[in-house]
Amino acid sequence: MTGCPANSLWSIAMNPPLLAETQVSFSHWQVLIYDSAVANPCLEWTEGHSGQGFARKESALCLGTLLQAGDAVVRVYSGQYTWREGYQRVLSVPFFTPTGRVIIHGLMEFYLGRVIFLQPQHYLLIAAQRLVGDISDDEADDLETIELYFAGMGNNPATCSQILTADEGLNPPNTLLEDADEMQ
Repeated sequence: MTGCPANSLWSIAMNPPLLAETQVSFSHWQVLIYDSAVANPCLEWTEGHSGQGFARKESALCLGTLLQAGDAVVRVYSGQYTWREGYQRVLSVPFFTPTGRVIIHGLMEFYLGRVIFLQPQHYLLIAAQRLVGDISDDEADDLETIELYFAGMGNNPATCSQILTADEGLNPPNTLLEDADEMQ
């Protein structure tokens, strides 16, 4: 796959349907999102992948979290991203689900994958992330909100990932990395 510019413009749609809401316990700065046909969803993170906030393959996404470890309320929508104020990081990546069964879980939660049912096709997957509460407070929960939008692309699959909103934790390469190696 070829790389794409790190930033560009994006159009939005209103009120996509909510498919699911769940809580995920994450660690090692990541949440895994992948098609059920993927044998090994764990991907190698290079410095470039860390800088852009994700590592991906055609049917697997290791989404970088805003916190090293904690819990995330994950909401999954069918449709295009709806802009909402307060999100610190918003990424879009091409995603293909040949089976229509997408699994979401934290790195240490393989036994607890959540399955989302979609139409088997190419999607543009938009991930919008924000922290909940005041993380400077030692007693605050390590909680994130992650909203995932699966926008069907039909016969015109997306080819480029984009950073739509960057937080201070991102330092992306000039050309985003569109492919990652599987962890051995």
